[in-house]
Amino acid sequence: MDTDCGDKEAGVGPAGIGVYSSRMSQLPYTPEEAGRIGDTIYQGSLKALLEPAQDGRIVAIDLRSGRFEVADSSREAYESLIALVPDALVYERRVGPHPEVSRIGSASRTRRR
Repeated sequence: MDTDCGDKEAGVGPAGIGVYSSRMSQLPYTPEEAGRIGDTIYQGSLKALLEPAQDGRIVAIDLRSGRFEVADSSREAYESLIALVPDALVYERRVGPHPEVSRIGSASRTRRR
């Protein structure tokens, strides 16, 4: 999985979720709020649609619109979503019961770990 993310600030949300943005102070949510919103969207709308067929892949979700993209890597999922929603506030996680990859960030210069 690609981990090159450029320069930006980082924080930690619930359950160890990484929160990354070039401008953390401009995020409309705290890391905890963004993590809860992303998890609510995933659990409520996407889990039944994506599991188990997409298990192990990465889903990138725009926290504002709920639009999402699924790909084999974090970079691919992120770039596909940004192509659709250029100003997305992105939450990423691995599809399936063990989302060891979870990130939140704004579309402007978001960095992945």
